[in-house]
Amino acid sequence: MKKEEDEGLAGAALVVGAAALAVWGIANWFGSSEKEPEKMMKAPGQGGHYMPRKDFEDNPSDYFRKQRDNK
Repeated sequence: MKKEEDEGLAGAALVVGAAALAVWGIANWFGSSEKEPEKMMKAPGQGGHYMPRKDFEDNPSDYFRKQRDNK
């Protein structure tokens, strides 16, 4: 009888572990709405101020044109 109890306990532990893993996986898949932090860079010609890197990389010539127009 002891062997059957051990097998039943191991089976229950396996089921509980698989269910916990499934819940964790689903929660991470659907619940991870955190975005990656935006990459920043020193703004060229702005005295060390920081700006989003994407804004500059999307159109560097437009960035410098706007900088010249604002002076």
